[in-house]
Amino acid sequence: MKTSPFARDLFIVDGVSNVFLTNEYVSVTIDDSSKWADIQGEIVSKINEYIISGKAILEDNFDIYANEIEYDDDDEVVAIIRELIDTRIRPNVQYDGGDVIYRGFEHDTGIVKLELVGACKGCSSSSETLHNGIERMLQFYVPEVQGVLQVESDEAKRLEQINKDAFDAVQQKLSSKQSDDDSNNDSS
Repeated sequence: MKTSPFARDLFIVDGVSNVFLTNEYVSVTIDDSSKWADIQGEIVSKINEYIISGKAILEDNFDIYANEIEYDDDDEVVAIIRELIDTRIRPNVQYDGGDVIYRGFEHDTGIVKLELVGACKGCSSSSETLHNGIERMLQFYVPEVQGVLQVESDEAKRLEQINKDAFDAVQQKLSSKQSDDDSNNDSS
């Protein structure tokens, strides 16, 4: 699995719980929105530092969409669904720091399977985006679409666990350092 030294540096910032990278956006999720004013400067500074330095944000050959399911170009319904997702839906979702990955279409039920990633994944508005936005647009242009279903890939689950483990390790390290500092101050 490829990694991102840039994301690793962002995870060091106290309060960062998730980092999502696309070709054009960086989305940073924090564990408590009330901390944003305190850590925004540090996050923006790290982003600017990477841009100016020319350091690699992602390792070579890293492709976030490598596991994306290929679709059959001969299937007109799927081609229209993919076209709508790529040209109308994804740019809007990416603007808000997330993304939508097509995961399949079940012709017999009319269900489109989509994976929400980035800021959309944990967003309280994701269900509304999925059903009132994406589903309605797809149904308007593609009568075969009966609904959308949010799915999560095994890779996404694995990445979520890696993110959680990295975050927990940083939290543990910070707690340990704080305990050491407190005990040193008590003995003075």
